[in-house]
Amino acid sequence: MEYPFQEGENYDLIRKNFFQFVAERSADNITWFASEFKKQHGDKYSFGVYYGYPMEHSASLKRMLFSGHLGIQKVLNEAPLDIISCPASYSLRRLNLSHAYMNPVDSALLHGIMPILENDIRNYATKFFGDSSGTTVFSLRDSQLTSSKLNLLAAAHGTVVRYYAIIEGMDFFAPLPMIKSIAQENRLLMKLKPAPLGMKDQVAMVIDTMSWASCASPAFNDQITRKISELRDTLMRTGCSVAFITIDDWEKNAERWENVVIPLPGVLSQSRKEFLEKTFEKLPTLKLNDVFMVLRKGEKTLV
Repeated sequence: MEYPFQEGENYDLIRKNFFQFVAERSADNITWFASEFKKQHGDKYSFGVYYGYPMEHSASLKRMLFSGHLGIQKVLNEAPLDIISCPASYSLRRLNLSHAYMNPVDSALLHGIMPILENDIRNYATKFFGDSSGTTVFSLRDSQLTSSKLNLLAAAHGTVVRYYAIIEGMDFFAPLPMIKSIAQENRLLMKLKPAPLGMKDQVAMVIDTMSWASCASPAFNDQITRKISELRDTLMRTGCSVAFITIDDWEKNAERWENVVIPLPGVLSQSRKEFLEKTFEKLPTLKLNDVFMVLRKGEKTLV
């Protein structure tokens, strides 16, 4: 289990089984806790969790595997959640990038769960304090633009933003200019409608996170899996609407999307590949560490 992973007889299979167990146990724990909470307090309170960050964690192969977040589809299928939350992507939160959810936001919506995007990005009021992504916003104008980008991202998916001033003793969203800016923007956002799932030319980024346990192999490294995190930004830069969903949820709604991008197609199970061929006809020959596959209106491209 030591990283970087070593070759050995059945080592890849042993590691795959172990990391699938970690993911399934994490998902089972969340499901149990959510069920017990709903039994006791479900008539009074909503229940939510912060979970499901494999796209974000992919920037570090070790973190992606050990964190337990690969079990997100199992949680969405089984846990009685009202809410699921995540911080705005650490790796994509600078102004020149797109910002992104860490979890598959649109799968949550398909399950009737409300996603919340957390804005905890330090702003001009904390210019001497970078967050764990190294991001610090130095001016009021850039602070307003940062909040605006997160708000518009949430509005596009029909979700909401939580403002979380994470530094103890300092609410960096409390300065009057920020309050006025947020209030003004909220009035505008109330008039917007989210992009419908499956709208014309929408791209579906389809993730099979449990299969990513197969990345516990010398064939993979951070440079390969990091492309999953970066792919969120690349797709949003196309100018198309982008849906982020798990492969289970895509299979149940495959007719909605003509444009599909699948990270790490080489680790998909045989049954997944057969479903894809039923939907898009014969696939190209897949290698274990292919980065992603694009299926678009009959065209198939491997990267």
